[in-house]
Amino acid sequence: MPRTDPNLPPRCMADDCQRPAHARGLCSSHYQAALRVIQQTELTWEVIAQSGMCRQQAKAGRGRCRFARRLVGLAQRLTGGAATTEANASNDSAAGTSSSCEAS
Repeated sequence: MPRTDPNLPPRCMADDCQRPAHARGLCSSHYQAALRVIQQTELTWEVIAQSGMCRQQAKAGRGRCRFARRLVGLAQRLTGGAATTEANASNDSAAGTSSSCEAS
């Protein structure tokens, strides 16, 4: 049953789940379950979103949270800057994932 009070946080889109939504309209448990299936099969976030089982990815451009930026800075210092392009490439290629330290 959809929640009608806009002041309440959204609930997970999974059937019969009452936990708060974490990312893509899913609670942390259902998000992680979907991510495991995606990693093990050819299923994509886009297909799941088109089926109505999750929301589309949030708009791009929000960037990393401060904690993640500090981690990238640490990696750059430890590797002489080589980690930056690898971290950016892996983040860009994982376009369906949302950082757990960023609210959706």
